[in-house]
Amino acid sequence: MKKIITALRCVYATQLLVAALILLVYEAGWLSPGLLAGNATTSYWMSMVGVVVTLLCILLGLKLMNFKRVKAMIHADEQDYFVLSLVRIQLLGLPLLYNTFAYYLLGCEPTCGYLALMCVVAFFFIWPSEDKMLYERAIDEPKHEETPKN
Repeated sequence: MKKIITALRCVYATQLLVAALILLVYEAGWLSPGLLAGNATTSYWMSMVGVVVTLLCILLGLKLMNFKRVKAMIHADEQDYFVLSLVRIQLLGLPLLYNTFAYYLLGCEPTCGYLALMCVVAFFFIWPSEDKMLYERAIDEPKHEETPKN
């Protein structure tokens, strides 16, 4: 179980670090923002795709482990939990990266910036932990009885 949580945390951190690197590259001035800023149609469609994809992915990513079929799968096999947790992290990570890129490509489009922030906030709710894994898999960990001290 420790290996699964460690691997999930690595993927989790990688998603956030890549988004932070994109932010760093543009904010440090190594790349100039606004490559697609002049085209209103492109700006509109990139923003709309960002809105729809981000909202759907956040909804699905946060509710993924609550579907009956998914619960049955992850209860039966630890490997299925790992795969579905990776899917959940990617469901939030890919819109984060898309919106971070779109923010800078469109010349600091506020809509894309807010959508990226929504993804970051949603990331806080999917932090991989052993307790969460046991809870989501509906497994009761054996409780250690404390011996009374005399």
